[in-house]
Amino acid sequence: MAKASISPEKIATVVFDDGVTFSFPTGIDPKAPSTTENWHYYEVNRKMPTVIASNSQWAPARVMAKYRFELQDVWMALRDYPALEYTNSGKADDMGDPVKTGDVTQVDLFGPVVHIVDDAKMVLINKTLPSHTLHEGFVARHIYAVSPHVIQLNSVGFGVGAYARINEFGSQPVWGNVSTNTIRTIASRYYKQRTGQDSLVLPKNPAFGSIPEIYDGQR
Repeated sequence: MAKASISPEKIATVVFDDGVTFSFPTGIDPKAPSTTENWHYYEVNRKMPTVIASNSQWAPARVMAKYRFELQDVWMALRDYPALEYTNSGKADDMGDPVKTGDVTQVDLFGPVVHIVDDAKMVLINKTLPSHTLHEGFVARHIYAVSPHVIQLNSVGFGVGAYARINEFGSQPVWGNVSTNTIRTIASRYYKQRTGQDSLVLPKNPAFGSIPEIYDGQR
């Protein structure tokens, strides 16, 4: 399990599931978890899904197609979609504007977040700015390869902003479902751009059987 701690100097240190450690400054008192009722903490760890499935209440999931991507493609996709952005965010396309340290993303309905990006560790931090509804809050995100065919996205959120319980309850659908699936789609497009190969593979494609059936746990 990942874990986060805050030092007396208000420096947060996150240890992700694969052992990668990342530290960054916050404005949070280290006593907050025991003294602040708005303190919230959650962790979401999901495999990057390769399968598009058809679900219904009458039949089990039916595989329709599989995505192809690699670790570097997922990292670029995470930088393109670092926080939850909606279709009315003013962006013409989710792909093609990866964030770097110091960039600000406007999260619709909530407000702006500023990013810290570490390419070497493949760690991305979302820090709320004062006008964000949930300030002061942080989400630390990290991708890593579990095996040659399985990529995990580990997201750790914490803070002392408003709506603490809503933050925790909403973490799985937000960071585990909507964000993960969007990043998966963008990653497949980066794969196609980088390799020139099809990134969406149908059953009739000979490569279909070589792509493992990886789900995100939400079949």
